[in-house]
Amino acid sequence: MPASADAIRHIVLTSADAVAGFASQGLSQVLPQGRLRELFRLEYAWRSVDVPSRYVLALDDRGVLGALAVYPALGRHHAGWTPQQTFGVPGSATGWTRGVLLGSDALAANTMAIRPDAPEAAGTLIKGAFQVAAEHRPDFVCLPRAIGWQAGAGATAPTAPSGCAEDFEAILDLTPGPFDRYVMSLPKARRADIRRERRLFLESGIEVREEPLDKRLVRRLAPLLHQVNDRYGAGTGLADDWRYLDAMRVTMGDTVRALVAYVDTTPIAFSALWDTGAEWRSRCWGCDYARSEIRDYAIYFNILIHEPARRAAAAGAPQLWTGSGSTLAKQRRGARLHPVRTLVWRDAPGTTT
Repeated sequence: MPASADAIRHIVLTSADAVAGFASQGLSQVLPQGRLRELFRLEYAWRSVDVPSRYVLALDDRGVLGALAVYPALGRHHAGWTPQQTFGVPGSATGWTRGVLLGSDALAANTMAIRPDAPEAAGTLIKGAFQVAAEHRPDFVCLPRAIGWQAGAGATAPTAPSGCAEDFEAILDLTPGPFDRYVMSLPKARRADIRRERRLFLESGIEVREEPLDKRLVRRLAPLLHQVNDRYGAGTGLADDWRYLDAMRVTMGDTVRALVAYVDTTPIAFSALWDTGAEWRSRCWGCDYARSEIRDYAIYFNILIHEPARRAAAAGAPQLWTGSGSTLAKQRRGARLHPVRTLVWRDAPGTTT
């Protein structure tokens, strides 16, 4: 039976207490190991921001029922995201400079989590998170990149959202086994595109290496990530892009591998492949745009989709999540689109406007 909302309480942990105590708090009952590592990654990355993160836990006599991270982004937004990117609102022109983000840095999937038998815990988490947010008197509170039930939990906030932006995650539903078994499960027209791209790539002589993300590799790959972020106006500096990869290295351990495309000994493109159990994730495309191979041999789709899908299917993973970019092109290669929503409150208790 679902838990009674009246019986659920919440506590707020500092980042130091939370990271040290996640295991003893029983958070693994709420977050599978892969998602827990993602929470650690975000915590590690957030330490570059002046104000530390906090964690709201919902509890009753059975233990932890849910968890929601609170990330104050006061004075500047997390590198790589601005309100304008999501809502079309330039923060500098409207006073959106002090924000509090709930469950995500607005780039990664939202990590808000509850036990399946405790849906009422979501409201407790939102209530507690808004109380924490109010301490900072932000210009806005944001629940980024929420899937269905997470976005629905936003209805329990003190006021109705003042804005909502919709995006889509591209997901490949895989057939366990050889990659060609997955390709054969697709419509004929889509099979032809994938086989053409695979043939181009395999005949190019470019070598793909699956490598652990160590310090040496982070230094070599950060400039490739920076080229992509710079081209698309993400607003990150090279140090931010290095920090993003280094956070993966430190916190995700052997659940993350780099798929690196080499010409001789030179890396020209890469993606990061996360094994989070039931759903694998292909993240973090980087490349050297000066190399003609990027255009000539369909490297983007091979490194970000086909090579990760081949590995995930061989491991028996049922899904590969490939992110939000180029969603129509990913659909043509067999992906389905899963909606994610970002909610914003500008008139919530404790906000300044």
